[in-house]
Amino acid sequence: MVPLLAGLLALQAGCGAPSEASASPQVSSEPASKASSCDTPPSPSGGELPPRFVYVANQNSHDISAFSVGGSGALTPVGAPVGVGLYPEAIALHPNGRSLFVANHGSNTVSVLSVDPERGTLRNNGPELVNAGSGPRAIVSHPGGRWVFVGNEDARAGASTNRVTTYQVDSATDRLVAAGAVETGSAGLVAMALDRSGRFLYTANSLGDSVTLFQVDTCSGGLARSAEVDVPFPVALSASQSGDFLYVASNGPSPSVRTFAIEPTTGALSAIANLTGSFSPWSLRAMRLDASGEFLALVSLGRSPADDDSAFVSTLAIDLETGAPLPTRASSVEAGANAVGVALGSRRLAYVSNFGSNDISSYSFDPAQGGATPLGSVPAGSGPCALAIATGP
Repeated sequence: MVPLLAGLLALQAGCGAPSEASASPQVSSEPASKASSCDTPPSPSGGELPPRFVYVANQNSHDISAFSVGGSGALTPVGAPVGVGLYPEAIALHPNGRSLFVANHGSNTVSVLSVDPERGTLRNNGPELVNAGSGPRAIVSHPGGRWVFVGNEDARAGASTNRVTTYQVDSATDRLVAAGAVETGSAGLVAMALDRSGRFLYTANSLGDSVTLFQVDTCSGGLARSAEVDVPFPVALSASQSGDFLYVASNGPSPSVRTFAIEPTTGALSAIANLTGSFSPWSLRAMRLDASGEFLALVSLGRSPADDDSAFVSTLAIDLETGAPLPTRASSVEAGANAVGVALGSRRLAYVSNFGSNDISSYSFDPAQGGATPLGSVPAGSGPCALAIATGP
């Protein structure tokens, strides 16, 4: 059974679970350093490499499933699901592809799983980390591989601010060591995104109607809260591989996709477009920009209150000169019941987690034709939610 809080939050962002409060250390609020000898060049994104494996966090069965990607893009299970903490909410692959990090919202922990590079199977790499803060709900891996950031949504009564916890990655074992935490200054953290350089981190604060910018100190992994922009009920973020743009899915009575230009020195956001009219009220669930920057894939709920268990995956073409989504009607195909997540791979492949039907749908996109071709679905665990794709030759 989906917990009450999960059910409520699922109407907006897809996943959630109750949590208990726990203490987290603090890092300095001094501004993050500029480029230095500590900086590590971003690892290759793998955007042009074919997807090899897909991983999904099954929220209600408290485990992670692994799938191999066939020549057509269809999925085949590999190995048995691996148990993690309670209500896994978000997952992130290390840039080296050998580890998967899992934020467990219900047990206030982070799990570290080792990835078999040949078969894609998973195994636990030591015990869960118990110092993950209250309600870890988002997780991202730094492109240089030295840091992992966990976004905490404090669900205690009266709590009005959330935080981001920094972990250092042990280079030999990929185990995580807590390095501190800093408050977002807002509430309802549901998503995070790093720019390609790894110098700027953004959080979507759904209950605070804002997106917060942090500058990342690449020597210490410390975060300095730098700025906040107003966005009504943001539920998803996606940064371009070029490092020029941040896309924000804004929910509410008039859902929209907002495009911001990223200032390359400070990471500051400047609004350049706000596309409305393509989605029903309170329908947006997830969003991802493809590696080429040519289109956005979005997951949304049914088009009417009587159709709220159905969901759709849609595409929006991107103007390559301005970076803004084109003002044309989204091209949509049906997803599984109560779809909540989407991940994109090269070869124009997309995978959608269907929370209500406990499966993963596969699609092949053709942006030139404005549509997607379903490639079938494969069973997952109970309540599949967050997705991650491992690429390779």
